[in-house]
Amino acid sequence: MIPMVDMARLLADRGVLVSIITTPVNAARIKPVIDRSISAGLPIRFVELDFPCAKAGLPDGCENFDLVPSIDLYKPFVEAFEFLREPLELYLREPDVPVASCLITDSCHWWTAAVARAFGIPRFVFYGPSCFFNLCVHNIRLHDAYGSVVDDFEPVVIPGLPLRVEIAKAQAPGGWFCTPGWEDIHGKVVEAAGTADGVVINTFRDLEPEFLGCYEKAVGKSVWPIGPLSLYNKDFASKASRGNKASVDEGRLSSWLDSMEPGSVVYVSFGSLARNGPSQVVEIGRGLEGSGRPFVWAMKEAERCPEVEEWM
Repeated sequence: MIPMVDMARLLADRGVLVSIITTPVNAARIKPVIDRSISAGLPIRFVELDFPCAKAGLPDGCENFDLVPSIDLYKPFVEAFEFLREPLELYLREPDVPVASCLITDSCHWWTAAVARAFGIPRFVFYGPSCFFNLCVHNIRLHDAYGSVVDDFEPVVIPGLPLRVEIAKAQAPGGWFCTPGWEDIHGKVVEAAGTADGVVINTFRDLEPEFLGCYEKAVGKSVWPIGPLSLYNKDFASKASRGNKASVDEGRLSSWLDSMEPGSVVYVSFGSLARNGPSQVVEIGRGLEGSGRPFVWAMKEAERCPEVEEWM
């Protein structure tokens, strides 16, 4: 979500009227960004659609991956995305809403393909990871690279790359979308990506020129590298206000970092999608503690269970 908001501000800064479609809990998380955008006079609309937690069998407030209390609820959470189609279409039909010139959506929102068709709007898929990552995922699926693999840790050459890359199945990109039971959702995501009018990706050409060209050829459509989107934020306050509010005061953290030797602090974060179990969290903590190095460890609220709290 953070790079999508950065992209919206980047476009708005160039005079484009942008509507960010989100949900109440996520809007609350980016309220500082909303306030700063309004103060700066940026032409951005923040549109909140109610997320159907009860209808999907989810606890109230489960509007982001890191708030889903159990991995078992990931699939119902993702399936619930489609319930946002009707309220989005109702919003787009409101008389005071300008006609949309395009729709840019995260790749997991396959249902927006139907919305774009209904309104005759060009649709572009957004990817946060690099062209290298997405090309690997695309070619692994296209060539069924692991179809005959018996050992999940056996190195396999990924076909169709500009250089030799070996990735074992156990280390392969693709995540839970490619796990058993997710075939239907994965198929919808792939189909929606295939019908998109283009790809927008958070990378830049000089970082991976060969992979950008190969990926564009593989998907058969234009790929626009517009990153790193984080560079839109120039000052510390802008960077610190982009996501969920930290449990540690930003000023205190910044002062602590300034007191450390350059290159001495270890930063640990597994992103917004990964979920570590209690035993994993404890082992990670023990490893960091045993390293003897100063560290900053980003943990999700859902990971701070009683077992972890007791250990800490």
